[in-house]
Amino acid sequence: MQLLQSFGYAFQGIWRCINYERNMRIHMVAAAYVLVFSLFFPLSAAQYGVLFVLIGLVMALELLNTALEAAGNAISTEYHPQIKILKDTAAGAVLVLAIAAAAVACVFFWNGEGFCRMATFFIGQPLWFLPLGFGTALSIFFIVRSPCRLRLISEKSIKYKNSSMIEIEEYRKRRIA
Repeated sequence: MQLLQSFGYAFQGIWRCINYERNMRIHMVAAAYVLVFSLFFPLSAAQYGVLFVLIGLVMALELLNTALEAAGNAISTEYHPQIKILKDTAAGAVLVLAIAAAAVACVFFWNGEGFCRMATFFIGQPLWFLPLGFGTALSIFFIVRSPCRLRLISEKSIKYKNSSMIEIEEYRKRRIA
């Protein structure tokens, strides 16, 4: 039972990060596009393995960054130079890994054959531009409006647009009490 509970807590953390961290949603959308468009390129199983590991590492580091930011906010809500270093360094670590992952993807996808396959596919079947356009619009909407915020916007008693995760949690605690 404790094992299942620990998985539940882990999924809550992932869900919270998806809902409140725009950068996590950007990473998710980028990963989805990389995986979909990789189908047009002649990648080996090892290359797919590297892509999956890099996608997982970027998302795991974004989760860690979110946890460190939350810890810093719990320590002090006022400006503190050491907390600034904590937050900036954690964000920098995510950026370094994301750039490295993008560089690896460029190496894997630097192949004219794959781009020709993609062009041939979309020119030969132009109706596929509709789901591509719809998916792009949906991706932008997902990044701008998180799944949680879509649900929370319906609650008219509080404006969530510029609220931090801590402010939202404090509001909920006051509302329950």
